[in-house]
Amino acid sequence: MADFRRYRFGILAAFVMFLFANVFDYVRFSSLIPAYDYEIGYGVPFVFVVSGGFVTEHHIIWSGVAGNLFAVLLLAFAITWVCKRFERTEAR
Repeated sequence: MADFRRYRFGILAAFVMFLFANVFDYVRFSSLIPAYDYEIGYGVPFVFVVSGGFVTEHHIIWSGVAGNLFAVLLLAFAITWVCKRFERTEAR
């Protein structure tokens, strides 16, 4: 049961970190869209939305969505592993 809580904490922490990073990325570049006629991508670390162009269309890049999902899960497992290592050192 403790492992499940660690994984839940790791997934939640990784999701929140990626959420803040992507919101920051969007806020930083979203003000450029009305002023210029070019496409710009949003997403950290992988671009998953391309916006802009002459009619300001939005396109979802599914490989970027999959890459970001994989990165979140990888970071969640890393957070869980670190938490587990700290538990072992405290138990000694």
